[in-house]
Amino acid sequence: MTGTDRISSNLEDYLETIFMLSDETAGAHTTGAHSKDIANKMGVTRASVTGALRALSELGLVDYTPYRAVRLTTKGERVARAVAERYAIVYRFMSDVLGLNTDDASAAAGVMEHGLSKPVMTRLVKFIRFFENCKHVQFVWQDDDDILCDYDPSDPQCQVCKEHAPTQ
Repeated sequence: MTGTDRISSNLEDYLETIFMLSDETAGAHTTGAHSKDIANKMGVTRASVTGALRALSELGLVDYTPYRAVRLTTKGERVARAVAERYAIVYRFMSDVLGLNTDDASAAAGVMEHGLSKPVMTRLVKFIRFFENCKHVQFVWQDDDDILCDYDPSDPQCQVCKEHAPTQ
């Protein structure tokens, strides 16, 4: 697999699941994940898991032997980490910025993580970092899905909000 090749979103989901399951067990890099656990976590059949593991093995992303725990290769772990990081970034945006509940943020992140290009992800990361660090961004989502900027009118730093605030 070259740097320009992309694996399918379905196979990315398998890698991410193997990564998470391996991370949950002690000695993750030596024990790996079992196909039964992968199937349960993803809600798929063991036959589907077997097919995916064979494909991932052919791509050099997992060490797979039937009836044994599957382990990520170094390359597989690198790809799985990248997928998990993309998910976390999109989830944080959905949850922290858009104010979605956990289930909605998770569902949206699970779909969107696969389709966002590198430039979009880069901008999203920068936006989230800005949002987390800027003390003047204090908007609040209202029940009617409208945004209210909760700025301090006496703060001279919030000129943009003041300029766009409704007059009373």
